[in-house]
Amino acid sequence: RNDHIGTIYDADMAEYIHKEADKHHIEILTNENVKAFKGNERVEAIETDKGTYKADLVLVSVGVKPNTDFLEGTNIRTNHKGAIEVNAYMQTNVQDVYAAGDCATHYHVIKEIHDH
Repeated sequence: RNDHIGTIYDADMAEYIHKEADKHHIEILTNENVKAFKGNERVEAIETDKGTYKADLVLVSVGVKPNTDFLEGTNIRTNHKGAIEVNAYMQTNVQDVYAAGDCATHYHVIKEIHDH
């Protein structure tokens, strides 16, 4: 979990988004675990591990953790987040083994690095 929204944003961009949200009276909650959505026919409040908040709209961003634990003990290389490292052709470091989707890295054109 992070103190700012979305791991794809650096700290400066996250700060900018928070400031813009504040200007429009939008509250962004981070580092909270959702326990329940409350309301009839629409969400009227959200209950987290830190409190209950009235809401007009709720957006949930929980992130993705690659399910690659089964690769432990193999030669397939993973990064610090557990994502399978691949090249531009989605090839892993093991010949004839490919990976794609939420379990694999990809080239991030903004950051100019392979990322997950």
